[in-house]
Amino acid sequence: LIWGGGHLKVFELGTTNPPYIMPDYTADDIVVAISPDGSTLASGTEDAIVTLWEMGTWRRLATLQGHTGEIWSLVFSPDGRTLASTDGTNVRLWDVSKRVERAVFHRGLRRLFFSPDGRTLIADDEPGSRSLLLDAITGEVQRSFPGQCLAVSPDGRYLALDEHPGLGLLDLKTMELKWLVEAHRAGIWSVQFSPDGRTLATASWDGTAKLWNVASG
Repeated sequence: LIWGGGHLKVFELGTTNPPYIMPDYTADDIVVAISPDGSTLASGTEDAIVTLWEMGTWRRLATLQGHTGEIWSLVFSPDGRTLASTDGTNVRLWDVSKRVERAVFHRGLRRLFFSPDGRTLIADDEPGSRSLLLDAITGEVQRSFPGQCLAVSPDGRYLALDEHPGLGLLDLKTMELKWLVEAHRAGIWSVQFSPDGRTLATASWDGTAKLWNVASG
């Protein structure tokens, strides 16, 4: 999936087929998320609307409205039943099967992540000076700590943090900083754990990408 020129495009890997362009869907600053079972794609844009698509057929399943500003982040719960979205002012939880709003938290949050058990939302507190652990049902803050959350390891044990001016790894079980390194010469804009959780990849505005050993930093 690639966003470009105001369109959401789907490329079939390993083929020379031209990209499929989502019909009647033109917007800027598109963010996307794919459900854990790979059946549903969620997209959100600056028009404050979240759209659900059927993977493969690319049929539009639903248009979810309620936000008042640009969608900043989308994430499915581990069981795929809930979609969380934020516009930087409110977080909304959507029932994916019923396609209705389940709850709204009036919090200025940016990046969103679910814990592996789906009970906790991990998020940046606007303007990004700290991160929060919230009850995924009530929105109640369970814990806060310095740094901007960037990615959660597949097993839910570790959280990669933008600990300005470095990159840190927080152990969510002990709430201790496992390591802190000077990662890049500029800000980090993308972070991803490998599926086995042993490697962390970072990409920076300084034009470099790096791979990190999660165990040692």
